[in-house]
Amino acid sequence: MGVMTEIAGKSIAAPLDLGIAILALAILYVLFRDYKVDKLRDEIFSLRDNLFDFGRENDLLSHAGYQRLRLIMNSMLRFSHKLTFVRFVMVGLLLRGTKLEPNPYAEWMESLNSLQPDKAQRLKEFHSEMWLLVVCHVYETSIAMRAIGACFSAQRFIRKINSSTISIFMKRMPGRDLIEAQAFWFRR
Repeated sequence: MGVMTEIAGKSIAAPLDLGIAILALAILYVLFRDYKVDKLRDEIFSLRDNLFDFGRENDLLSHAGYQRLRLIMNSMLRFSHKLTFVRFVMVGLLLRGTKLEPNPYAEWMESLNSLQPDKAQRLKEFHSEMWLLVVCHVYETSIAMRAIGACFSAQRFIRKINSSTISIFMKRMPGRDLIEAQAFWFRR
């Protein structure tokens, strides 16, 4: 009778442990995701503050280019919890070629035409910095995007290695001869 209780206890414990582990990972994921959204918002707030300082120093606070960029940043702050890799992919696949009305980016770019080139360029840099923050956020919160990034990084690294370095590595690689033997055997 004691053996049956022990066996039944073990058969219940494994799924229960797995369920608790999955629940803990889900909670950690939600906390991590929320932290990363808060971090993105904080970084955009800081960038927007720098934009305000630039606008005040250059008397741009009433200029449409400054105001529209600030509106774009405010919109990204409100939308930041929805910025995901899946959204980027779906928008790229499903909405490609869609004509936007209104188009905040086009309106903003048009408003920069009345600015001095150096000030317009600096506003464009603020916009680019915002998008760099967004792309880094999406990369940091997406397993799929990290995997894609790792593949591109590995590919770039491998292309930079010269042939002598590869030959030294290949001579010392454990199991190289076994892999070649298996490849030779499977060719039949």
